[in-house]
Amino acid sequence: MQIAKISKHQYYYKPKSTKQGLKPSLSSIYIDSDGIKKSILNPDIIALMRLIHQDVDTDYGHRKMTTALKLKGYQINHKKVYRLMKEAQLLKEKHEKPSKMYVKYRKVFPKQPFEVLEMDIKFVWVEEFKMHAYILTTIDTFTRILLHRYTAYSIKKEDVKRAWEDIIINHLQPNNCLEKKIHIEVSGLAPYKSDFLIYVVANIQKLFISLPCKEQTTGEFYTDV
Repeated sequence: MQIAKISKHQYYYKPKSTKQGLKPSLSSIYIDSDGIKKSILNPDIIALMRLIHQDVDTDYGHRKMTTALKLKGYQINHKKVYRLMKEAQLLKEKHEKPSKMYVKYRKVFPKQPFEVLEMDIKFVWVEEFKMHAYILTTIDTFTRILLHRYTAYSIKKEDVKRAWEDIIINHLQPNNCLEKKIHIEVSGLAPYKSDFLIYVVANIQKLFISLPCKEQTTGEFYTDV
């Protein structure tokens, strides 16, 4: 054993054919209104759960079913209720979460002007009026030239539309950019407004949305829509 570098426990141990731990219980304790304890078999508990499931208002999952059984006087935990409901095929179907928009591009390297545009909304504190002012800016990523700037105490979707109308008329159309592939990076919640999306998609071929990333809090992140 010293040569093989194994302990006595490893050498003499014989694995058991059965699973380790306690076996699943075949019954549960039920306390009636008189305080008398009774042992109720699992098939009877399953029959009660089926009866509870027949009512639409009490068509519970395993957590609420556990509470319902406890209110009736059963001493049972949610783990056993889950096991019994799984055996009886009484569990609910898992709801599929809607697909999320994940980061696709960490960095974008434009090769020419008006290939990638960035729009951002920031806010600054105005001490005189004790309130925030919002600054909407749009720049060309390649040249870093400011294409549009709008400052106000509140910015609505109509203001964003007017900003893009100005950019399209004064910058994109004169440079014949609408026929090319233009990438737009938008920070904040603006791109999730349906009206804004419809407007941009109708005029621009691609829209890029920057999303927060847990691994890195600085820099720009892009995802294709």
